[in-house]
Amino acid sequence: MYNYSIDPTAHVARRPAISSSQYNNKSLSRQQQATKSSHLQLYRVALITSIFVISHISFFLYTSDDFISTTVDDSDIIGAMMNTRRQNRRMLFGIFTYDSPNEYDIRKANRDTHLRYFKTHSSVVHSLENYTYPETTICSLQQLMHNATLVRDPYSCRYVYTFVMGGGNGDEYMKRKVTILEEGRDTVSTVKTRCLWEDPQCGGTDITKWTLARSKTNISDALADELTQYNDVTFLSIPENHELGKTDTWFTYAAMLTRKHPEYKVGFIGKQDSDTFNDYSALFRFVDENDGMLQESPFVYGGTSIKKEICSGNSWGKVCADPSFTAPSFVTGAIAYLTTSLAHRVFMEGTSLSTKQDTWIVGEDLQLGNMAFSDKIVNVQVLNHYHSKQKINTHCSNNATVYRQKYETQIGSV
Repeated sequence: MYNYSIDPTAHVARRPAISSSQYNNKSLSRQQQATKSSHLQLYRVALITSIFVISHISFFLYTSDDFISTTVDDSDIIGAMMNTRRQNRRMLFGIFTYDSPNEYDIRKANRDTHLRYFKTHSSVVHSLENYTYPETTICSLQQLMHNATLVRDPYSCRYVYTFVMGGGNGDEYMKRKVTILEEGRDTVSTVKTRCLWEDPQCGGTDITKWTLARSKTNISDALADELTQYNDVTFLSIPENHELGKTDTWFTYAAMLTRKHPEYKVGFIGKQDSDTFNDYSALFRFVDENDGMLQESPFVYGGTSIKKEICSGNSWGKVCADPSFTAPSFVTGAIAYLTTSLAHRVFMEGTSLSTKQDTWIVGEDLQLGNMAFSDKIVNVQVLNHYHSKQKINTHCSNNATVYRQKYETQIGSV
């Protein structure tokens, strides 16, 4: 049997006897160690205190224009962060339209319905951040450009719009140009329909040459009356065209504008079909829910995205099978947008003029996809509306009556 009886002192190591002088030296050594430990502790406290003070001084120096510190609590810091985030979430959209009786009716439907949403629905609350949207949540680009109060308010002008038309002179040849291009035959344009950054024929980098105060062409009486009543139309310097470069011209102009005016705090540049209306609560919620992606990557392409292998199939008429389509996906045209950082790269200095000129396919949506992925250096992320829990926008088949009916059914009466 094992003997479990254990001497409680057996595990203690036996030490030799210590003389009086040795004991005194040992005591002195312990006192020195204690003093040293105390000094070290004081040093640590002083170091931590210094770091705390320096960090707060740095914070005040960084945040105060007059270098005078004020008391800042956590809620102030969080509020400042949220304000910065809001300011960079403005979305600038060109609503593509042209001069015709039907488009006149559709523009009127836009102004009577979704562009007035926050004026007719005054108690809508942001579902994530719990604040009430102001009436000025939707602004025209012209309002933003001429109202410093709106520019400074992080809650105003979350959605900035302008109706976009071509205002330059065209010719009869333009009517046949798309057909010629789609047949694969070479063509020489007699009119500039696509303007690109640094192109001397478009004014180069002089932004004043990219738009017109008034259209150079004859316009209808209805449009003339409309221009006197509303200040929300932008005339590009190119002639009106659908598939020949209007999209690239608009995005280049918008990129130049937001680069020139960073105080506008525009985080997204986009285009929208005139016969489309938005559910803004759904749009803003979806963008804000994906804030993590937007923080990690500045280069984002948003909208309802279709992968190339899908749109190259029969169900899509093999539209993406054309070798000129070089992107891995594209966003359907009802509503499409790029982060401003991506727009600056692909429509301005990120690629050469020759690269932009060579990046081309007939079809405005496919072409925007080509441009979005044209800078091979950057990693473009896709923010796909397909994954939204709510329907973000509705397309209305180019019919103003259908537009109003669908809006009333889905969003509510105006």
